[in-house]
Amino acid sequence: MTDKANNILHFLIILLPPVLVTGPFLPDLIISVSSVIFLISVVYKKKTNLFDNDFVKIFLIFYFYIVIRSLFSEEILFSLKNTFFYFRFLVLALLIKYLIINKDNFLKHLMLSILLTLTIVSIDAIFEFFLGFHWLFDKSQYPEFLASNRISGLFDEEFILGGFILSLFPVILFLYFSSINVKKINLKYLSLIFCLILFIIAILISGERASFVKLILVLLFTLFFTSIIKSFKKKVIFLVSLTLIISISIFTQPKVKDRMIYQTLNLVFDTKNNKEKIGEDLSLIEFLKSKKLQNINIKYFSREHQDHATVSLKMFNDKKIFGHGVKMFRFKCAEKKYYLNKRSCSTHSHGIVLTFLSEIGLFGLSFLIISYFFIIKNILKKTDNREKIVLISIFVYLFPLLPMGYFFNNFFSLILYTLIGIYLGLKKLKKN
Repeated sequence: MTDKANNILHFLIILLPPVLVTGPFLPDLIISVSSVIFLISVVYKKKTNLFDNDFVKIFLIFYFYIVIRSLFSEEILFSLKNTFFYFRFLVLALLIKYLIINKDNFLKHLMLSILLTLTIVSIDAIFEFFLGFHWLFDKSQYPEFLASNRISGLFDEEFILGGFILSLFPVILFLYFSSINVKKINLKYLSLIFCLILFIIAILISGERASFVKLILVLLFTLFFTSIIKSFKKKVIFLVSLTLIISISIFTQPKVKDRMIYQTLNLVFDTKNNKEKIGEDLSLIEFLKSKKLQNINIKYFSREHQDHATVSLKMFNDKKIFGHGVKMFRFKCAEKKYYLNKRSCSTHSHGIVLTFLSEIGLFGLSFLIISYFFIIKNILKKTDNREKIVLISIFVYLFPLLPMGYFFNNFFSLILYTLIGIYLGLKKLKKN
C-alpha cells in the first residue's frame, strides 16, 4: 500500500474511539470509508494473502450463514439489513492488524486515543454524578434517567457508559503496565494508577451492574492469569487496594450502594410485591430468615431478564438448529405462543447465549462455543502478557452468564472487532 493510503487509514482508525461517543453515524462512516480504501489498496497491491488465515475462514462461514438465515426469516429485509454488511467488521479487524504490523507508532497512537477518550468520558461522568445534572444537555426529558437516577455521561439517553469504559480500559492500561518497570515508581506508572482508579469509579457510579461484575472479572483474571505483577506479595497488595477502592466508592455513596447492592438483591430475590424490601432496615440475612425456603423466589438477575430468557428458550425450542433469524426476537416475542407479558418483549434477549439460541440456533451457537474454547485455551497457554490481556478483555466482553447488549448491534460489534484486530496484530508482531 502507498504511504498516503496508510496515513489516511491511520488517521481514520485513530478517530474511532472519540467518535464512538457521538452516536452511530460517524463510526459507521469511518468504518465504511476506511474499509473501501483498505480493500482497494489490498486488491491494487495484490496483498490478498492478508485474508488467508483461519480467523477469516471461520468468520466468512459465520457471515454467509447469518446472511442465508436472514433470507429465510419472516422479516427478510429487516434481518438482512443487519447481516448483509456485517463483513465490514472483518475488514475492520484486518485493517487494525495490518496497521499495527506496518505503520510505525499506530498501536501507540490508538492506545493514546482510547486513553484520552476514556479519561474525558470518566471525568464528565464524575461531574454529572456529583453535580446532579449534566452540563451539556438537559436529561429531565428521559423518564428512565429520573426513575433510576442513573448517569449516562456523554452518551445522552443511552445507559452504556460503564460498559464502554469497561470494554476498552483493560487493554490500554495493562498493555502499558506490561511495558513499564513496575518496580520503579515514575510519572508514567503513577498516571496509569490514577487512570485505573478513575475508570473504576466511573464504572461504579454508572450504576451498570453487569459492568461492575465484569470489572471484578477483568481484574481477577488479569491478576491470576498474567505475570504483570509477579510476586505473591504484590498481588495481595494490589487485590487489597482494589477491594478498598471499590468498597469505599460503593459504601460512601448512598446512590451507588442502593443500586449496586440493595436494588440488585431485591431484583434477584424478586421482592417487588413484598411489603419489606432488602435495604438499610432489612439485611439479606434477616430477609432470608423471614422466608421459608420454598417461598424464596430467585430470578435470573431480574423478573424482566428471566422473562426474556424464557421467551428466548421457547423460540429456541421451536427452531433448535437454525433459529428464527437475526433481529427476529423483537417480532417473535409478541406472538401468542411466546408472549408472557409486556416487559418480556424487547428488542433482543439481553444475553449473548440466549440471542444465539433464539435467533441463529445451535449451528450459530457452535461458532460462539469455538470462540470461547479458543480464548480460554490461549489465555492458559500463552506466555505473552499483552496477548493474554486482550483475550481476557474479549472473553469478559462476551461473558456468557451476564446480561449484555445485542451482539449484532453496530456499537457492540465495533468494539469487539477492534479488540480482535488488536489481538491479531500483537500475535503477528510476536511471530515477526
